Amino acid sequence: VLLRRFEAGAASGYDRTRIELEAQIVHSELREARGREMVERTELASLLGLDPAQLRLVGSLEPSAAQQPTSAARPASQELARTSVAAARRAEDQADSAWVPNIDASAGMRLLGARDDDAMGYVVGLSIDLPLFSRGQDLHAKARARGVLAYAQAQAFERSAQLGEGRAAAELALAVGERTRFETETKERVQQLEQAASSAYREGQRSVLELLDAQRTSTSVELRILELGLAAKRAELALRAARGEFE
Repeated sequence: VLLRRFEAGAASGYDRTRIELEAQIVHSELREARGREMVERTELASLLGLDPAQLRLVGSLEPSAAQQPTSAARPASQELARTSVAAARRAEDQADSAWVPNIDASAGMRLLGARDDDAMGYVVGLSIDLPLFSRGQDLHAKARARGVLAYAQAQAFERSAQLGEGRAAAELALAVGERTRFETETKERVQQLEQAASSAYREGQRSVLELLDAQRTSTSVELRILELGLAAKRAELALRAARGEFE
């Protein structure tokens, strides 16, 4: 449109220069974004031990619909609970046998002196501890304390996971809802703005700056939609992590 207007003498050199500079800015931003993508892909391939040229990314960045928290037990908390129970039982078993008295037996040779005669003999000894005041009460108390602590840690872990899941679900619902609302409210208006600015510029009723401003507004709207989609995707991943879907 600009070239036709310029050839017809309806556009000034200023308009042409302004459009060319705007195009250079956009191309520079695009090259910068592609450069950052290359750096990120190279770093990811290095972490995975792959050749960057062989790295293939699959999946979709489109966030899923908002999900409500579930009360299902998580694999991590289940494993922690099993480990806690096993540790408590081992401690109790050790306490049951740790208080058993020690029995020591000894035997050896001994020289006996009777009057002025020397004789050789043997001696056998047996000793045993008598637990008159303690039968492992302290060990049992420690074992019970370890069990209580283990169960408390498992419960704390589960509550923390529930809190994280609830927060992620709320953030996902908020981001998805706001993205849907914003996109619905702005889609038709952006199209009208772009069409009006383009038509008015072609007819010479508006300047190139007003056309660029309309295009920048459209870009800002698209950027906001992408930001809301990214927030929703991150909340979705946090929700799946809280549910134990990732190892």
